[in-house]
Amino acid sequence: MENRRSDLKPGSIKAAKAAALIILFACAILSPSGAARADAKKNSKAGNSFFAKLWNFSAKPERDGKEAYPKSPASHVPLNSKYKTYRVVIDPGHGGKSEKAGLDEGDHWDIKANRFLTRYNYGAYHGDEAEHKIVLDICRMTGEILKSANTDAGWREFSKLLAAYGVKRPNEYRRVNFDTAMTREKSFESPGYTAEANVNRHFRLFDSPESFDADKKPSPAIHPGRMSKINALMPELVLCVHVNSSTNSRARGQASVMIPGYHVFDFVKTVKTRLGVKSALSYFWLLAWFYPDNPVLGNLSRLINDCETYFTGKRSDNKSRIGKRWQMVKWRYCRDDEYDNLLNYKDSDSYWKRERSDYESMRRDGGIAGAGGDNFYASEELIKFIRFGLWQDYINDSAKGVTELSGLKSPGEYLGPHGAPFISDWALPQMVNAVTAYIELGYIENAA
Repeated sequence: MENRRSDLKPGSIKAAKAAALIILFACAILSPSGAARADAKKNSKAGNSFFAKLWNFSAKPERDGKEAYPKSPASHVPLNSKYKTYRVVIDPGHGGKSEKAGLDEGDHWDIKANRFLTRYNYGAYHGDEAEHKIVLDICRMTGEILKSANTDAGWREFSKLLAAYGVKRPNEYRRVNFDTAMTREKSFESPGYTAEANVNRHFRLFDSPESFDADKKPSPAIHPGRMSKINALMPELVLCVHVNSSTNSRARGQASVMIPGYHVFDFVKTVKTRLGVKSALSYFWLLAWFYPDNPVLGNLSRLINDCETYFTGKRSDNKSRIGKRWQMVKWRYCRDDEYDNLLNYKDSDSYWKRERSDYESMRRDGGIAGAGGDNFYASEELIKFIRFGLWQDYINDSAKGVTELSGLKSPGEYLGPHGAPFISDWALPQMVNAVTAYIELGYIENAA
């Protein structure tokens, strides 16, 4: 069976750097209903493959280019005023070095405690392969393709690329402008950063002090975290790109990352308070049995601890905390309020009024996919298009006899499953004011 597998080994992820992310963007924005077909993965040797076309679409960006934020890469290519402009922010996950929580290291800076509450998450790794490097390369290429599509010649090539894996002819795609930015262009290992003190300020999700003195006392100046940078750019769409790691040989495929809306967490907390943890878990497992295909109702047991951090910032054991995360972002909702304060229903600057709003419900509840709102729908459509493109390449290459694998009968056998979403109280899709497509593209390695 080993020669019939297409697990995301380190080499194949690296070969697949540009993973169709750009086409999926267009699919979500230009023709969102056209992406739901089959599934797929892997770079073939054929010169006209999905990945080859993406790689040849624009020049590979220099690894040591200047940091893009806050200047949008699209500013280098004049935008044609005849076409509607969509602002897209691409977020390559992680980027900083691993740090334990302390006075001057970690993440989740607490302005009251004057310390970090959690470790900095380095991300997945295996051998010499690291998630933060893989996703940065993918996102750079994605940004380059989007930027190139703002020119006349670039759009013609871009529409041909769409048509090659879509249902329309090149001239049938409605042209738009992409005003594109990235939350990071480097990592802590980049030249100029390796010896920098407090280097993780460039890569933290949350705002943190600009610097620390010899006694580990923070500076008054605050450096914006990735979420504050995103909100400052006011995008229509945010793409968060991650890969995973597991020693479980069955851990394959792609999946969305999803946070449900306020009312789901409120329901879980209410049931937990009234029934107790054990009875609540039994109730949620029963719901999962009745609704196995619902990504929210089938996974409520996973939120039984998350509902505590969502509402209070404290772990369910009350011995540790991640803090009131809405206070760690530079935006209008950063005041110190409580979810059960009824005055928040009237305060337009209250985070909890925002959480209860129709706008947040549209982003995170219900929607075309039946759950997860616009965020989940955008994530799922992008994954479907990636898998469809790669599976089409496999079929075409098999017919030509140029594929490394043979005899595969389904996209799932080739790529692994299109998995159920990872559901939790994730911070970024919760505190970013835009439709957020959050994607796990695969696994760096699998057990033999």
